[in-house]
Amino acid sequence: MKQLILILFISHHLSGQVNFNQYLSENKQEIKLEESEKLDILNIDFSTNKIFLFGENHGASQPHDIDFILFKKLYTEQKVRHYIAEIDPSKAWLLNIYLKDGEEIKLKKLFKSWQKEGLQWANYSNYNKYIKLHKFYKSLPKNQKFTVIGIDVIQDYTILNDYVKYLLPKKETKLVFLKEFSSALDTVQYSNRKYIGDIARKILKEFEVNKNYENELRGNYQEFKFVIKNASYVGNKMYRDSIMYRTFEDASIFYKLKNKKLYGFLGFYHTLQTNYSKSTPFACHLKKNKDFSKIISIQMLALNSLVLLPYNADIKKVMPAAFVDKLRKDNPTFPNTEKYIPYELSNDNFRMNVDGIEDLKKLTLINTINIFKLNSDNSPYKSGKFLAEVTGFQTLKMDKLSENTLDAFQYVVLFRNSPAGIPLLENIP
Repeated sequence: MKQLILILFISHHLSGQVNFNQYLSENKQEIKLEESEKLDILNIDFSTNKIFLFGENHGASQPHDIDFILFKKLYTEQKVRHYIAEIDPSKAWLLNIYLKDGEEIKLKKLFKSWQKEGLQWANYSNYNKYIKLHKFYKSLPKNQKFTVIGIDVIQDYTILNDYVKYLLPKKETKLVFLKEFSSALDTVQYSNRKYIGDIARKILKEFEVNKNYENELRGNYQEFKFVIKNASYVGNKMYRDSIMYRTFEDASIFYKLKNKKLYGFLGFYHTLQTNYSKSTPFACHLKKNKDFSKIISIQMLALNSLVLLPYNADIKKVMPAAFVDKLRKDNPTFPNTEKYIPYELSNDNFRMNVDGIEDLKKLTLINTINIFKLNSDNSPYKSGKFLAEVTGFQTLKMDKLSENTLDAFQYVVLFRNSPAGIPLLENIP
């Protein structure tokens, strides 16, 4: 009897495996960067959905190329005119000015902010992508430009200070809370940031009863209100993805996004459409909003790839020095810096294992990028959680047993042997 059960189990597993292999081979397309316009596998979903999110692992190089390809395709074919970024509204303001005037000093200021914090965004691939976005922007007719929308928590209070002073009247204001907010931004540090949130919440209450604010701010009133609402979430004991969603809601009013198609480039976790590890990602919040519930999430997975990882105090606590030395030795072309290390990114190892990635591996070659459509009518991903969960040091588990992979995302882009982004070090180009 035990032998019969074992034979039936093996038979079922093998037949299921053939089903996965056949399905994936029929629903895959290699992405060749020089032939990016041929991404036909996306066409049906792009025409029938409203929001398209690409979830990436920070610090890898090639996702920035795919980001540009996806946005340009959606701009051209689906009239997407808004690019949602994992930056705050003040950094988006600076970036939009750069897109308009092309003055690279503004782009450098943005990257110096990330560079100062030792963040993964401060890499050449990301920098060069924005150069390409500016060139694309410049080529467009005046009435068909696009806008970058920042939805993240405040990242740099110096840039926020510049933005607020840009929006405030040129003459000195007599409105006490505006003066207090402006003065506070001159001295605020991350450690006392709660004060900014406290003042922002006072200003929002004043907006409701005192029309002088609207009169004094004039044409900048709505934009200032959008910025102040983002600042009001500081120190309000809110989870980051909840802030991102609240800021998106505010942006949808300010930018009138209700009936528009949108594209976003965010971290892997933020683009998951269901609850994970007892928390709610940004895309899951979106899914519950009837105006923005038609979402396609495209998730990044990787094999034998690398990311640049900030070598900060937290990493030093958990990563043995001998292991770091080996990483540096195995990757001699990575810049010799104490700020970053080249870290392994491969979803088939014990650190960040994804069940089911072997199916994708069998159908792809090294040094390639392939996209897989998971939501076709005959998809085996309609049941089970293959590809949708991560085990290891970076565990991500779906909260509901009843859900399947397609409840979380609909496409996977598999990067094989993708290099790490090269960090911008002391001198920004």
